[in-house]
Amino acid sequence: RGAADLAMVEKESSVESIEVVEGDGGFVLAVVSRLPKGSSCSRSNAYQVNRRFEGQVEVKITHAEVTESNIPCTADLPVLVTEIPLGGDYTGDKPFVVAVNGGGETFPKDGPATVETLAPIEDTAVVAPGEPGGEYVLKVTSGLLSGCAQFSAIHVARVGSEFQVDVTNLMPNPNGPIACTAIYGYFDSEVVLGGGLMAGEAYTVTINGDLTNFFTVPSDGRVMVEKEAPFEEVTVAEGEAGPVVSVVSRLPKGSSSSSFNGYSINRRFAECVEITVTHREVAADDVPCTRDLSAMLTEIPLGENLEAGRVYTVSVNGEETTFTAR
Repeated sequence: RGAADLAMVEKESSVESIEVVEGDGGFVLAVVSRLPKGSSCSRSNAYQVNRRFEGQVEVKITHAEVTESNIPCTADLPVLVTEIPLGGDYTGDKPFVVAVNGGGETFPKDGPATVETLAPIEDTAVVAPGEPGGEYVLKVTSGLLSGCAQFSAIHVARVGSEFQVDVTNLMPNPNGPIACTAIYGYFDSEVVLGGGLMAGEAYTVTINGDLTNFFTVPSDGRVMVEKEAPFEEVTVAEGEAGPVVSVVSRLPKGSSSSSFNGYSINRRFAECVEITVTHREVAADDVPCTRDLSAMLTEIPLGENLEAGRVYTVSVNGEETTFTAR
């Protein structure tokens, strides 16, 4: 069979470079990407442009590739150049952020001197694939501290079962004479954590040095949905490396039809830590389930970056408790 006869799936393209060039009709964004399975098993698909924020444009470029893994593909990895007109979005005389498939750059590149800083993290989510063996995606909402702040990049490195993520902004050099408006903005980015994660294994995500997500990979191929876990007790105790939140929750459909999923941590407020604990349960209603409502103990380290003597609030699935850091 030819590639035209095979089932194909849409995926984000691997981007090699982005540039802004001036053409006859104005500025054009030129994106260089490749077809990862060669010209016989993958093809260019489309792009989407989002202009929801002033001073930046977000672009998603995708390709289509065959879903079957045992198909012989050509070894050529064609280079694709996608040209996207920017219209009046970019004038060339002030900083402008272009984000393509989660990674971004600021143009013009010879603008005012900037420094790269870690971005404040507002929200995170690990999105599971729609089918077993698919790719997990990390979605991040980061903050822009002023009108001069520009999203810079998101990078991920995997060390064993830990994904270490850096999200950065570009800020004017603090030694420069630039005045910035006191406007707090937000930027949504995402990065592929990868596929082929081990079934039944647990993985952590650390962003800018703080633990933000803990998730497990399902051990079977059943269609399951993620839901907030019903919990019975929340306590905070001092551990060897700082406070630890202990959450006792239950599996509402028994151990045969529900399983522990993981948790996410949100530190967007200085004195409040928001935690969401979740489980997975079968989506179908007509599946027989065991009646054991297994208790799950989840221990969540808060780290050592808390101020001693300060009172903090921990919110677990909306239920609040307080503690004093030591």
